Amino acid sequence: MDGCQVLVSHQELLQVSEMFARIIDGKSPFTHRHSRLVSQIALYLAGKMGFNQKELQDMKVAGLLHDLGKLTVPDEILEKPGKLSQYEFNIMKQHTYYTFQILNLIEGFESINQWASFHHEKLNGSGYPFHLNANDLSPGARIMAVSDIYSALVEDRPYRRGLERNDIFKIMGNQVKEEAIDEEIVMLLWENITGAETIAAEFKN
Repeated sequence: MDGCQVLVSHQELLQVSEMFARIIDGKSPFTHRHSRLVSQIALYLAGKMGFNQKELQDMKVAGLLHDLGKLTVPDEILEKPGKLSQYEFNIMKQHTYYTFQILNLIEGFESINQWASFHHEKLNGSGYPFHLNANDLSPGARIMAVSDIYSALVEDRPYRRGLERNDIFKIMGNQVKEEAIDEEIVMLLWENITGAETIAAEFKN
């Protein structure tokens, strides 16, 4: 059996990714739908940007698996209701590195891995885990970063309720000014905010 390749259909890949997303999100009651929401928002924006069918399929999987590395983070950190200490935050930040290492083991997952693992990288190079900059970040990775931020802000958290659209875009606008996230993708989200809010509402209950 050495060297034997196991081929799976896209539908099977989606089912496995959905299963992992539920396991990942199930680690905390405050993020119990997060990966699926990120996946749908990223898919929505990628569609608006003209990604082809294969890229859209990969984007959906990448969204479902973007927080895979959180399986290594202790529950007491994931569920902490207050601000994380610097030590706790450093542990939390490691999840993107572990997402990258896990997905890097899968042949043919190159795009999925980059889109999933680089969602906390920033255009100005101050992100993590690899301190990449604008030259290193593909449109897919930029979409995932915006989708993750939007999803986190619109969701309820232990320390606050989900934010309204104007508050969300004030925060995201500041991140654009800091050259952290892609202005064109943020504007695309704003132009299609009704559709994004409809998607988010489906994950409220």
